[in-house]
Amino acid sequence: MLNNDSKDIVTKTLNRALDILFVNNPKSTSMGVLFGIIVKQISDIILNVISIVWRLSYILCISTGIFLFNIPNLYRKYKLDESLEVMMHYINEGQKKQGLSQKDKREQWKEFIKYVYDKIYFDTLNKN
Repeated sequence: MLNNDSKDIVTKTLNRALDILFVNNPKSTSMGVLFGIIVKQISDIILNVISIVWRLSYILCISTGIFLFNIPNLYRKYKLDESLEVMMHYINEGQKKQGLSQKDKREQWKEFIKYVYDKIYFDTLNKN
């Protein structure tokens, strides 16, 4: 059985993979699906012409396409705004040094999240 640390690592890895595929890079994922379908159709035509029994499955071709089109995104690091990183650092350091209660820690993180939400919301309004 997996212990809690292993489960956390698996969950974080799966969340990152799903975010990369569907949230951060929907264009690359859709291009990968299209590439996989095209490869499957081309392979079917070639295989029918030369009468080879071995055939590729759609899942294999689509998976290969998705993987190939998302390779650049696996190595790209997403950076947060520097002010947000500084705020997170101070919250973490303050919590370690001050020995805050769970309630106080949650309150600090809630304020941080509200700040980030407001910043994103107003930045979006200003762009439009």
